[in-house]
Amino acid sequence: MNIKKFMLAAAAAVITLLSASAVYARGRYIDMELEYDGTSHHYNAEEIHLEINGREPADLPMPPILLNNYTLVPAREVFENLGADVEWMSASRQVYIYHENTTVVIDINSTTALVDNEEREMDIPAKIINNKTMIPLRFVSQAINKQVGWDNDTRTASVKDRASEEKTTAAPTTQEPTTETTTVTTTIATTKEPTTAKTEKQDIEKIEFNQTPGADIISISGSGFAPDVNVIKSTDGKLLTIDMENGTLTAEKKDLGKGNFIKNGYYYQLSDKYIRVSIELESAVKYNITKKDKTTMIVLTENTGDIIISNEDYSYIGNNFSFENNKLIINNASGLINLKNVQYTDNYLNGEFIINIPANLTSVISSTSFNIKNDMIEGMDINTSSYGTSITIREAENSIIAVQPEVAGNYAVFKIVEPKEKYDKILVLDAGHGLQDNGASGNGLIEKDLTIDMVQKALKLFEDDGSIKVYCTRLGDTYPTLWERQEMASKYADVFVSVHINSAESSSPNGTETFCLYPNDQGNGLTSYMLAEEILNNLVDALDTYNRGVKSEAFVVLKGTKPSTLLEIGFISNPDDAEMMASDANRQKVAKAIFDGVKDLLDEYPPIR
Repeated sequence: MNIKKFMLAAAAAVITLLSASAVYARGRYIDMELEYDGTSHHYNAEEIHLEINGREPADLPMPPILLNNYTLVPAREVFENLGADVEWMSASRQVYIYHENTTVVIDINSTTALVDNEEREMDIPAKIINNKTMIPLRFVSQAINKQVGWDNDTRTASVKDRASEEKTTAAPTTQEPTTETTTVTTTIATTKEPTTAKTEKQDIEKIEFNQTPGADIISISGSGFAPDVNVIKSTDGKLLTIDMENGTLTAEKKDLGKGNFIKNGYYYQLSDKYIRVSIELESAVKYNITKKDKTTMIVLTENTGDIIISNEDYSYIGNNFSFENNKLIINNASGLINLKNVQYTDNYLNGEFIINIPANLTSVISSTSFNIKNDMIEGMDINTSSYGTSITIREAENSIIAVQPEVAGNYAVFKIVEPKEKYDKILVLDAGHGLQDNGASGNGLIEKDLTIDMVQKALKLFEDDGSIKVYCTRLGDTYPTLWERQEMASKYADVFVSVHINSAESSSPNGTETFCLYPNDQGNGLTSYMLAEEILNNLVDALDTYNRGVKSEAFVVLKGTKPSTLLEIGFISNPDDAEMMASDANRQKVAKAIFDGVKDLLDEYPPIR
């Protein structure tokens, strides 16, 4: 060829390519601008040739691109040439590659892919480059069981079916070339779900959608057995895809409708290999797969906490009992459950909350137990008999729950919530010392015995009033550590009061004093000093003791808590104070002083949360 004519032709080719939106050259080097990740990158690298089953694909919209020493190729054009089905999911920015019995899901800008629902790490993430989806050639080819080779002399990447492999004297090199290109490092987490087994071909006779309070249920019924399904969630949690292999859909494409979490969805025969249910979600969900007879159920619930529950328990969903989204849901179509008659035992110091239903529910639900793993609860035990039904909710470590009953159609719902979701005002009462720690002693009295009696009397007043929920750090001769007391107060209390008895080496000191550490104004105007002063004045008036004033000390139980105070009722070492505190009537006055002070202040300054 004439050299001059060749140079003119090459120059014309370069000009044409630079004016196109997706350009590449067939010369030794490709010099072009790549737009990805919102930035323009100058690309200058030696050309890479591509062969698929011995033939070079024509009219690629983008050339093979080398990034970080790995080759990216146009997804659809390359892998459809290898017999795969390629689908782009714009909502989730995912590429699906289906080939025989293998499904590969790749998230843009993520180095984690799913191959048959198992996580695999890629050396380079997929990219949208010049508005074209570019994916790693070697990773995807090997994932769908293709042979990948590299000829360094001709700079040719080859992909071919293993069935058509030719014997060679030397195996092709698997290392791709090194060149200076733009470095890309991106990591996005991808959800891993259980892998499902492949089955023989069968008819899918029915796909239905139903909802119960707190759950959406997709039921898929096969002609001979419960179908295996492959469920994939998008990274952003807004798209759910359910695929069935080796099935034939006997019904036409149909919309699923709208549910608790489903914004819209439909199902259809994707190809002769796959049936697909495609769901757009209002928000991220959890799902659980259950098989029963010839039906597979995919149960969608709100993505809060890590709920671990067996398929057998989930088979109750849609029938008479379910637990999802921290809600215990019981079918009450029979009307046996009257929520007004249900009794609740908040046994938080023993880590449990008990619901007693005075009704024979043996015809509705059976006794069962299951474990749940989240920040609030660990499990639930349901015991039914002809005398009534007891439901024990096992709380997670260092957790206190509340239960909010409600009616939802024909269902009785017991929603497990944080205490501050249910109660407008919460007081944590602390009886100082306990168990091995007697506290101060003198004049025949022991501090831990006096403080627990005063706290129990105060608790009774608050419970009779009912306007303030009270939690106690102890109600018997136990010893929560100082930090456990402080943690309960800081986590649950709107107001914290710790009750103690004073002592001195001499018998002379006497009187009542209170302590606070910080102002602790939570926005409602109430401070720790105001709380300490109010209760101090009440105590002095009721007990006729010497007023020693409000003081400040960095007691552990006061650190970091809400408006809080520590009370020193009197001196156990002083005969007069000791005699006063030995009186049951005076200990009742202490309880009343605490009750009046807290109630008046919370009425005037309601908590702001």
